[in-house]
Amino acid sequence: LAKLVNGGETFAGKIVKLTGKIDLLGKEWTPIGTNANPFAGTFIGTDFTISGLYIDDPEMECAGLFGKISSPAKLVGITVSGATVHGKSNVGTIAGSAFTGTVENCKVIGQIDVSGNYMVGGMFGSGYASIIDSSVEAAEGSTVSGIYKATDLEGDNVGGLIGFRGEGSILTENCSV
Repeated sequence: LAKLVNGGETFAGKIVKLTGKIDLLGKEWTPIGTNANPFAGTFIGTDFTISGLYIDDPEMECAGLFGKISSPAKLVGITVSGATVHGKSNVGTIAGSAFTGTVENCKVIGQIDVSGNYMVGGMFGSGYASIIDSSVEAAEGSTVSGIYKATDLEGDNVGGLIGFRGEGSILTENCSV
């Protein structure tokens, strides 16, 4: 899926649905969607768990299960359990950048370690997408941290759910950390 989306197939108007749990076994993950080619389809997790997400690239922008999503993207019922995501900016577990679109009933659970230099969050690094009924239920000892690297990468815009939410009227409803 990452290869197709990152190569230019947006998946707009298409639905991708998980039919079983996925254990990534801690192998290096390539995020689905980039700044140039965001995911714009519907991804339904069907409440199956994706475990062992691992990204460790200090120069990566848009690091997460999804790198970047953009309208009309919709993420529904995704559960990520246990994740290590280290990047540069727009770093999160489910998506580095939930730029626009809708996120519903998504969860991050278990031990998480998320870090970057700018826009870092437990679920999303940044975005304007509507986020509804979603939660981060991290295990004790989990971390979400911003790390100073240089000017304009000061380790700021860090949050439990989302690092940078943006401005304007953006829907965040029934979410918790």
